[in-house]
Amino acid sequence: MKDWFKNWFNSHHYFLLYQNRNEEEAEQFFELIKKNVPLQADWKILDFCCGYGRLSKVIAREGYSVTGVDLSEKFIQRAIEESRKENLQIKFIKCDARSFFESEKYDLGISFFTSFGYFSDEENELTIQNLVRSILKNGWIVFDYFNAEYVLKNLVKNEDFEIDGYKINISRKIEANRINKIIRIISEDKTEEYVESVRIYSVEDLKDLFEKNGLVIKKIFGDYSGSDLNENSPRVIIFAQKK
Repeated sequence: MKDWFKNWFNSHHYFLLYQNRNEEEAEQFFELIKKNVPLQADWKILDFCCGYGRLSKVIAREGYSVTGVDLSEKFIQRAIEESRKENLQIKFIKCDARSFFESEKYDLGISFFTSFGYFSDEENELTIQNLVRSILKNGWIVFDYFNAEYVLKNLVKNEDFEIDGYKINISRKIEANRINKIIRIISEDKTEEYVESVRIYSVEDLKDLFEKNGLVIKKIFGDYSGSDLNENSPRVIIFAQKK
């Protein structure tokens, strides 16, 4: 199960399964950021583990300088292609968050839509350290993760459905403080299997991790509309400032 993301995130089946994901959440998320971070026109923004650039494109359309980083070559290729279609000036870098280092510093670093928790505890903390190191003193970090309390209470253990003629089976279970998901994509002639495995971090775990690594937590929300966090909130969205 180690490095499951290299196989899954570079598979064409990823885009089959998540083909209905659009930029609406990214737009709503950035609106929340604009309301709670004192953005300036000349700020440089880091989209950390940017995927295929949903959020990066939203940020660039607003005129901000944005850099997107991700370890998936397929994600980066798609992000570049889609941004070029709109003539958006976005710098995309293929890089593993565990080894990310740039001499350039950013005013704001963003981790959107559970782009964290894929590794061991030590390596997860290393990605936070690399993100913090990339931010200017007094700069901001906005971190978006699933709310463990909500997910554990509402976990769907098994589901079956069809997309574009493919049968999809997804099974989920909790093992060693992780949510492990097996994705089976079944066509007429074969079955292909993929894994997702994400570390379960409570709100307190995340707060401790941030404070330990030089961040001051300013606000926490429970969804992209900016609602207060509670046990029924789908997200944990942390706004923090670097000391």
